[in-house]
Amino acid sequence: MALRAPPLIVVLATLLAGAVLVWLGVWQLDRNASKQDLVASRAASMSAVPAAVTTLIDAPPEAIEYRRASASGIWDHDGTITIASRIRFQTRGEEVVTPLLLAPGGPALLVNRGWYPLTERDRVLAELRSEQRADIVGLARYVDDSAGRELSIGSWTRINTAAIGAGLPYEVLPWHLVQGDLSDGSNPSDGVLPVQGYPAFVNTTPHIEYALTWFGLAIVLLGTVIARFVIVRGGREDGGVSAAQTATPHT
Repeated sequence: MALRAPPLIVVLATLLAGAVLVWLGVWQLDRNASKQDLVASRAASMSAVPAAVTTLIDAPPEAIEYRRASASGIWDHDGTITIASRIRFQTRGEEVVTPLLLAPGGPALLVNRGWYPLTERDRVLAELRSEQRADIVGLARYVDDSAGRELSIGSWTRINTAAIGAGLPYEVLPWHLVQGDLSDGSNPSDGVLPVQGYPAFVNTTPHIEYALTWFGLAIVLLGTVIARFVIVRGGREDGGVSAAQTATPHT
């Protein structure tokens, strides 16, 4: 049985498409390796001895982000803001952010002091206002928060250090601190409010699944081409031969 070769342009297009799909799969594997390195690096930073905030003031963003840090200073309760619509434990609540003056007259560090349900707002804020001086530990976050804005009710959508700092009479550092320690995200059993802490950094992008998808598409493409130009054409030629044999008169 003689099989007809597929047109050259189809072969080239198939090879190009297959190469692109394989490249995408390899790229996702590389991205996964990079993410795992990032997870390991941030896990080490989050478990390290806290660095004094004063030593990080002039540090580059990559040396600050996800770094455990300690800070001492005076709370400026008049500069307190709240972050609205924060859902935890299936309950609507807020997060409270207060500037911590590292020295008289500044600079100040915005500190996310934690979460509380809306029903406990007045009590929690009153208790926090009774604190004057602080010696705290938390996680430094240097994030692009330019989308954060103040709502008509006075709360904010997220921490925007530049915008919040513009309304304060002293310099504000361009990053903030999440007060507390590493948390697994479960509802604390002690009932202490506000709930403080931060989750571990994890890779939430399924790069391995994406890679397998691209490799799978490459295999499907190859299989489709083989079926189209070998099996189907072979079957047609067999059918043509059988038809010719049937049409031939016997003597």
